[in-house]
Amino acid sequence: MPSSSSSPLSTPLHSPSPLPPCPLLDLMHNDDALRAALLWTRTSDQVSLRLTCRRIREILDSPAFRLQRCQGGFAEVKAVLPKSRRTSRQTIGSVRHTDATATVVVDGRNVGSASYDIVTRRRGNHLQQGQVTFHSIANAVSHELMTVAANLFDSRGRPRLQSIQQALGPNDTKTPFLYISYFRFYDPLYRNISWIGANALRSLLVETSLKDQWSLVAYIPDAETHFTNEDRAEEERYVRNLRRDDDDDDDDGTKIVDEEKQNEQTHVKNVVCR
Repeated sequence: MPSSSSSPLSTPLHSPSPLPPCPLLDLMHNDDALRAALLWTRTSDQVSLRLTCRRIREILDSPAFRLQRCQGGFAEVKAVLPKSRRTSRQTIGSVRHTDATATVVVDGRNVGSASYDIVTRRRGNHLQQGQVTFHSIANAVSHELMTVAANLFDSRGRPRLQSIQQALGPNDTKTPFLYISYFRFYDPLYRNISWIGANALRSLLVETSLKDQWSLVAYIPDAETHFTNEDRAEEERYVRNLRRDDDDDDDDGTKIVDEEKQNEQTHVKNVVCR
């Protein structure tokens, strides 16, 4: 009888392999390495990661980590449209106008907002009696929108500029004109990273239900939102130079006035002497 130790039933054919160690656990003693690994995680995965331990939660919630995600291009940026009850629709002279405010989300956080107006461009070649013009609709919304509309479109909302006409082509569908009137970040952390704002606007225009609701879009970039630290420094240098030039001009003007007064006084003395 073979011994029980040599029985094939009692001796495993293969020894069990040890479980592979968790990479994040190996990095727990090195904050820099742990932070570098967490940069690559998805925002949806970070919800579960926060529950693992306090150290990971502190890193994920720290402003330095959020900034590092943005600077390295790891941040997930999207725009979220409002629900229908937060969207304003009104009819001005039989032309529909819509205005709403979308939320800008970065890595699951609401960090900004973007307001937009959608104005219908009329179909057809002639305005009927009593119909309001495209410019009138824009003026009813805001003076800023009226200025943009008057510079870019005629009274029916047809583009004036040849470059826009060529971009639309002969088959212009006359779908509405979308104007982004306001775009801000609540958190100054995101104001110094230009690609965050650009990706948020791109998401608003092509990744939401707005993508099929416009044919032309206009946006005037705001310095507070899009300027980097280098841009602001350059602006400050430019303003200082302008002020210095103005001061120099004022000094030159003062010198000229003083010289004229001195000449007048000399002329009076000469007259008195004679």
